[in-house]
Amino acid sequence: MNLSIVVPYYQKGDAFKETWPELKTQLAPGDEVIVVDDHSPDKFPSCGCKPLKIIKPPKRTPHIYRLNTLRNFGIEHAKNDAIIILDPDCIPNPKFLESAKAIYDAAVLFAGLIDFTDKDYKISLDPRGEKRNSRWVDLLDISSGMVWGGCMMFSRSRTKLIGWFDTDYDGSWGAEDHDFGARCFHSGMRIRYEPRLAVVHQYHPKTPAKQRQEGYKRNLELWKQKLKTYAESFNVVTPYKPAISVNIVTMMRPYYLDQCIRSIFRTRMPLRLYIVNQGDNSKEQIDEINWWRTRWAVNYKYNEEIEPIPNVRNKIL
Repeated sequence: MNLSIVVPYYQKGDAFKETWPELKTQLAPGDEVIVVDDHSPDKFPSCGCKPLKIIKPPKRTPHIYRLNTLRNFGIEHAKNDAIIILDPDCIPNPKFLESAKAIYDAAVLFAGLIDFTDKDYKISLDPRGEKRNSRWVDLLDISSGMVWGGCMMFSRSRTKLIGWFDTDYDGSWGAEDHDFGARCFHSGMRIRYEPRLAVVHQYHPKTPAKQRQEGYKRNLELWKQKLKTYAESFNVVTPYKPAISVNIVTMMRPYYLDQCIRSIFRTRMPLRLYIVNQGDNSKEQIDEINWWRTRWAVNYKYNEEIEPIPNVRNKIL
C-alpha cells in the first residue's frame, strides 16, 4: 500500500525545510508528496526529490485560494487512495508513514495528534491528549469539534462520496476541519484518534486574538447551519449517487448488526442501506440502530409485528 501526502502551501518555506528531512526519510517507492503551492511569493524551496510534486491551481486575481480548495486540488491529483493531509509546518514522528500504512482503513477517518512548540521550543501536548490511550474513539457528539486538518488520513475514493472538503469556509482556523469530520461521520465512517499519527507543529506567531476569534466565530456559525442538514440532505449537497442497495432484516442481533454494517461501509462503492427492525425493542438493539439510522445513505423501518422475510424484501424492492 502506498500513500499520497497532500501539503497545502503558502509562504511556509522555512517551516517546510524543517518538516521535509523527516518526511523524506520515511517515503517508500510508490509514495508521493503533493505540495499545492498557492502561487506563494516566497517560492517553494527546492528539495530535489522525485516523490515530491509541486502543483499550482490556475492563477487568478486575487490569486489566494481558500485552504479547502488547495486540499481538494491536491486530492484530485493524487495517484493513491490513502490520503494524508499534512500542514507544511508539522513535523511527523519517526514512524509516521509506517504506522499509517499499518492501520489504514477506508471506513475510518484518522485524526492525527498535533503537539505544539512555543517560541522557547517547549512542546505542549495535543489538548486531545486524553485520547492517546484509546485505540478507537467514535465521536457521538461531533459538535465537540475535535477533528483538525493539520494531520489526518482518509480514503480518497470513500470521501469522494461526500465531496471532500467544503470550500464555503474562508480558512479561519478550525471549522472547515470540523465540517469534514462531521460529514465523514454522517456518511457512516468512524473517526479514530491515532497516537501513532503524531506531529510536532512548529512555532509561529499567532494571528491577533480578535481577528482569530472573529474568523472562527464566523465559520462556526456557518458550520452550525450546515450541520442541521447533514443527516437528511446527502443526495442534495454531495455528489453521492447510490449504485447498489443493501437490505438488512434484523432482530435480537445487535452485535452482529453493528459488525455487518461496519463491513458494508468499508466499500468504496456508493450504496443505500435499508435496515428493517422486526419488532425488537431491546435497549441494545435500539441503541445500535439509533447510531446508524442518522447516517447518510441509511433508511430505517420498524415493523411492530414480525413479517415474513420475503414480504419485507419485496416491500424494499
